[in-house]
Amino acid sequence: ILARAAARRDTEKRRYMVMRELSTLLPYIRRHRATYLLGLVLVLVSNAFTTAGPRFLERGIDQISRGAPLSAIVWSAVVLVGVAIVGGVARFGMRQTLNSGSRRIETEMRDDLFAHLLRHSAGFFDRHPTGDVMARATNDLTAVRMVAGPALMYLVDTAVRAALIIPQMAHISLPLSLLALLPLLGLTAVMVVLGGVVHERSRAIQEHFGTMSTYVQEHLSGVRVVRAYRQERAEERHFGGLNDEYLRRNLAMAKVQGAFHALMPLLGGLGGVIVLYAGGRLVISGAISAGAFVAFSVYLAMLVWPM
Repeated sequence: ILARAAARRDTEKRRYMVMRELSTLLPYIRRHRATYLLGLVLVLVSNAFTTAGPRFLERGIDQISRGAPLSAIVWSAVVLVGVAIVGGVARFGMRQTLNSGSRRIETEMRDDLFAHLLRHSAGFFDRHPTGDVMARATNDLTAVRMVAGPALMYLVDTAVRAALIIPQMAHISLPLSLLALLPLLGLTAVMVVLGGVVHERSRAIQEHFGTMSTYVQEHLSGVRVVRAYRQERAEERHFGGLNDEYLRRNLAMAKVQGAFHALMPLLGGLGGVIVLYAGGRLVISGAISAGAFVAFSVYLAMLVWPM
């Protein structure tokens, strides 16, 4: 019970820290609210047209099955291509708008951080290693930019896409939808578990990168002292140890990422196997058409990667 209570407190503390860190980013996003609003509108437009594509694919396949006139089949194909083009252009605009907005935020944050550092007293730089400060002003801000751009964009994109696709899948076949989406619940659980591990290991890598930057800065600044006392080999060995530790931490991160990227297609593939078997039986029994089966499969594929 005490262990569970401690784990719960640690989780709440981490959540509070994350929210506090994100709150410092909000004023920068507000400055570019027009850019972000346009980007989010393009997210809606892109997904609205992209998720409409399988419906026209379904119509075209069913028209072929029924022996419909060639003109009707051609019209379905033309509409399918048109929907794909509009969705692709909107998606390009979405990425261009939100990613460029995050780049501007990164530039503003970098300027503000540098000005903030210049206002600190000399004692601040005695207490904080120069390399750590340099890492925050360079490498860490790139990670913040990823939150303000791609992370936000894909979060909204996934939510909108799921909201549009799941009702379409349920309209084709509710039982098949429940079966196909079952593995995606496992994917969500994997993301929650591995996401926490990735966060901690990423933080450890960033901290060690600051240590390495400090070491390099100090020894390049004092290289005459190192040369005067003939400590080149000793310092090389010391830096080699720091570099090996940096490698070890990155390899530990790579193992987690490798497991994540292996489980992702596995769970998505399980959904495809379920659709192939259960959906195939529904087509054979006449419960759904061949076109609906193909559209359902495309919807599932469109949903797996964003999830």
